[in-house]
This record gives sequence, structure tokens and C-alpha cells, in this order.
Amino acid sequence: SCISKSSKNQKQNTSLDTEHTIYNMLSKKKCHNFENGCNFLGTTKTIRTHFNNCNFFRCEFEECDWIGTFEDLEIHEENCICSPVPCKYYKIGCEYKGNGNNLEHENECIFKNFEKILTKLIDDNDEIKNTLNQIQEYNNNIPPPLPPREYEIADSCNNENETDIFELKKEINKLNKSLEEINLKLIDNIVVTFLDTDGDCVEFKFCNGNVFKFVNGGFRKVVTLLSYNKITKRLNDQDGWGGRIDISKYDVIPQLVELSKLSNVKFVFNDY
Repeated sequence: SCISKSSKNQKQNTSLDTEHTIYNMLSKKKCHNFENGCNFLGTTKTIRTHFNNCNFFRCEFEECDWIGTFEDLEIHEENCICSPVPCKYYKIGCEYKGNGNNLEHENECIFKNFEKILTKLIDDNDEIKNTLNQIQEYNNNIPPPLPPREYEIADSCNNENETDIFELKKEINKLNKSLEEINLKLIDNIVVTFLDTDGDCVEFKFCNGNVFKFVNGGFRKVVTLLSYNKITKRLNDQDGWGGRIDISKYDVIPQLVELSKLSNVKFVFNDY
């Protein structure tokens, strides 16, 4: 009887140990670099701590098999021999990238024939931006209209002065309307531009409440979501397309956050 009870208790303990082991396995998560060879398992908290020191970050260039720490990753990618080199006409729309010897492609590139025209359009666009900046500066220096109380005081003047005040009010209203139109034009011409670590020129342009994404001068999509990973420094759109930003050169994240507030774009921060 004692032997039977002991055997029964041993089976129950073994069963509990097995269930506990399975529970621990299911509750733990894999490192984000598990596809690169990392076998680390842990909770959400320990995963974050491990991720900062993980040795299995892979170079993002397809032909490169380099793997190492995140700290070394940025240094490596800046000098990686597999880093694609954009065509010299990338600023006017060419998306070709080669291994550094792009001479044959550039001699036959279709954008070569449009270089002068497209360069002029880009220069004209820069000139428009400068003009808008001047308008913005002028806008900032215009004094505010008279407050309502001053109108009431002025309206108590004699008839001769009332005519002058009435004309002044008309001018002020006209000026305020012009300022509103200028502000709308300024908002519709907000452009956030930067080069990602792949060498692509990325632009986000605001117009009529929408944000349009351009890469190397070519229109890509209307943006509805932007997500920025604080650890990998990658900025992705709603379809998962994007690239890494060198935040030491481009302070664009605060600009994009403000841009999202003016539009229908949702901005999300990730820290894992």
C-alpha cells in the first residue's frame, strides 16, 4: 500500500514537472535574430536586454553573410563591399543600383536623356521652397490685428474717424485672409527629406491632408502608417518597406511626428 502511494505521488510529481517545463517553453520568446542563428529564449523583459547585446545581427545587403553585434553592424554596413551603389542619375528618378561599376548602365540609362530637364525642375522646386521660406519669414514678422476691444474704442470716435477705422478693418480682414491662404500653401508644401543608409533619397510630401512617399524622385505610395524602431533605427511604412536612418545626420523623426499630426498618418514607436 505504501509502495503504491509512493509510486502514485512520484507519477504526479513527474507530470507536474513536465507541465511546468512545457509552460516555461511556451511562455518564453525567441530572439528577433533567431533566423540568423541566435538560440536565446526569454521573457519580453530579458529579450530586450539580450537584444541590445546580441551577436547575431546580419548585414542587410543580400550578398553579404556578415553577422555580428548591432554596434559593429553600422560600422560594417558603411564599408560593406556588397553595398549597392546607386546610378549617378538617382536624384532624378533612376532606381538602378550596381556593385560600384555602373559605367555600362549609366551610358544607357534612360534618365541620361532627361538630365537637363529634370535637373531644371528640381532646381525650380528648390527655388519655390526658398520663396515659401521667405513668405514664411514675412508672415512671422506681420503684426497681429487689433483686438476687439480696440475696435470698440475706435468705434466711439467721431464720424470722420469712423470712416478711417472702417477702412482699416477692411484692410486687416483682407490681410488676415491672405495670411490664411499663405499658411495653407505652406502646409501643402511641407517636405521631409533624407538619405537612408542604402543611399536612397526618401521624401515625404504633405498635400491636401495626405502624405506622399517618393524614393529617388519617383512616387511610391500614399502613406497611412509610419513605424520607427528605436533600436534598429529603421523607419517603415504600412507595407513594411523602409530603411535605416542615420539620426546623427538627419533629425527627421520629430518632423515626421509633427507631419503625422497634420495628416491622417499614424506614427508608431517600437523599442524592441
